[in-house]
Amino acid sequence: MDTASTQDRYATLRAAIAAGAIILANEGRHGRPETFHLAKGNGRAPQFSCEPHEYLAVVPWTPILGALAPVLEEVERATAKFPTWPTDPLHAVSVVGEEFGELTQAVLQLVYEPHKSTPEAVREEAIQVAAMAMRFVLSLDVYAYARSDQHAQAAA
Repeated sequence: MDTASTQDRYATLRAAIAAGAIILANEGRHGRPETFHLAKGNGRAPQFSCEPHEYLAVVPWTPILGALAPVLEEVERATAKFPTWPTDPLHAVSVVGEEFGELTQAVLQLVYEPHKSTPEAVREEAIQVAAMAMRFVLSLDVYAYARSDQHAQAAA
């Protein structure tokens, strides 16, 4: 791709972001999608990590995408910190459940003990629940849906 058309594409992407659009980019190698990146205008000049021809879409900003962007960022952060995920769906859903429990606690505290929580804490926990639910969904096709070993217990 020549330099002039590359610069034109960058200008087009910058204008779209400035207008409130998001950019969905494929950062994979050899045409395989490996990582997707959302860029949204934030008052600063956007930084691009892909060449303009690698961008998959320019999508108008919506409230749903506004809510999804921090969830995707949390999925990325959590996956970097904890790169493995349970193959057993019961263990995987317990991760989602643990995050839901933390969200429940934050909401209860904000309602009944407001000095112990904040709306920002509720937002952070909600994002973490959504991120873990996304990780759960991403593994639906690799779960080993099998009974675990059982053992007998004596009656009291």
